[in-house]
Amino acid sequence: MKKPKPEALSLTRIDDALAVTLNGLAAEDALVVAFSGGLDSTVLLHAAWRWSQTHRRRLRAMHINHQLQPAAADFQQQAEQICRALPIDCQSIKVKVIDEGEGIEAAARKARYHALAEHTQPDECIVLAHHADDQIETFLLQLFRGAGLKGLSAMPTEQIKLQRLFLRPLLTLSRAELEQYATEHQLRWIDDPTNADLRFRRNWLRQQLLPMLRQHYPGIDQALARVVEHCQQAQSLIDELAESDLAAVQRTEKTLSISRLLSLSAARQSALLRYWLSEQQQRVPNQQRLQDFLAQLSNATDRTECCYDGICLRVAGDALLQVPENWFRPIAEQHWQTDTPLFLESIQSTLQWRGMNNPEQPLRVSSLPSMSTKLSLAGESHRRTLKYLMQQLAVPVWLRAAWPCVWHGEQLLTLPGLLVTAEGERFLAEHQGEIILTGPIADCWQALQTPDALS
Repeated sequence: MKKPKPEALSLTRIDDALAVTLNGLAAEDALVVAFSGGLDSTVLLHAAWRWSQTHRRRLRAMHINHQLQPAAADFQQQAEQICRALPIDCQSIKVKVIDEGEGIEAAARKARYHALAEHTQPDECIVLAHHADDQIETFLLQLFRGAGLKGLSAMPTEQIKLQRLFLRPLLTLSRAELEQYATEHQLRWIDDPTNADLRFRRNWLRQQLLPMLRQHYPGIDQALARVVEHCQQAQSLIDELAESDLAAVQRTEKTLSISRLLSLSAARQSALLRYWLSEQQQRVPNQQRLQDFLAQLSNATDRTECCYDGICLRVAGDALLQVPENWFRPIAEQHWQTDTPLFLESIQSTLQWRGMNNPEQPLRVSSLPSMSTKLSLAGESHRRTLKYLMQQLAVPVWLRAAWPCVWHGEQLLTLPGLLVTAEGERFLAEHQGEIILTGPIADCWQALQTPDALS
């Protein structure tokens, strides 16, 4: 048998790699190639274009302009020119990269993924050009950071992120194979000078550390690829166990039972919380913070919390739930003309009047008054303190401060969704109306009120 030429083998491997990942997509799924214009994404775009022609699939490119260097506008223009030459539609998106302490590379990656997700449709799959060399680099970077098994699993071929499907069909191919493909097909691509900047850890690792490792350990690429595969398999087993534990610990769709969580071993508690947060597309706290929080849960109160990266794990009785931290801020007092809904920005929630007759005068909206304020509820003659009522309703302390109050003059009418005062009952009856609260606050309260599915 005649031995195939190296270039034919390279071409077949790239075609096969795309086929393995893309042939299983639904017939209506379209492709969006994340296109920087560099070698890797140019090869991916060309190969994906050929695949789409054969399978009659919609394909377009998306270029993310991070605006981090003077040449960014030129790169965008060149990327668009490469797409026009095929021809492929290209959408260019400018993003603002904000480094919040995670480093400029991580900040750029975060902005890029959000832009890709935001500007695609649910039936579009986002295809990324990461290859085997990228996978090894990611593993080593995670290793040096002291990452756990999930981090050492590096990048998956398929990943649901930000409610979009991300695909990496080239993970089994080396950069050398991509270079050979580009040469065969006479492709043009952009050389980004920042790829030579050794201040970036990935560049240092790629240009200095990995060549030394390959010199002393010629099989290092294959060995590390096997390690990544082992980590992925082990993480898959952990996720299967966590999924089973979640079915036994989950109170409702959005809450966990703390008592059932604590009945598990410490390792399974940690694995379950990580899995639960990942399933909700949320970042996971670092190991030390997570362990400290789990240690507090055996004596938890409504004030027990774990806040990180804008997310808070909160306690309400036996329920544990995660909520965005900035959704529960006190409300600035304002007046509400009830003929239009009132959006409360601090809690990302909306008040709406439903009824026959809108009040002539605007209503007043504020945060809760003093907990010592005494109220008479609808249908009752005696008065009780607001603190007592909150305790009777089992409203957690962290939720009380953000709940809106609706007033008519100096009369408190209602805490929508929680209670209606005697004065509020008369007022609403007179106007044949009701006040509805929608948004995260109401959703959170509903999750806490839903009966435990496993009780």
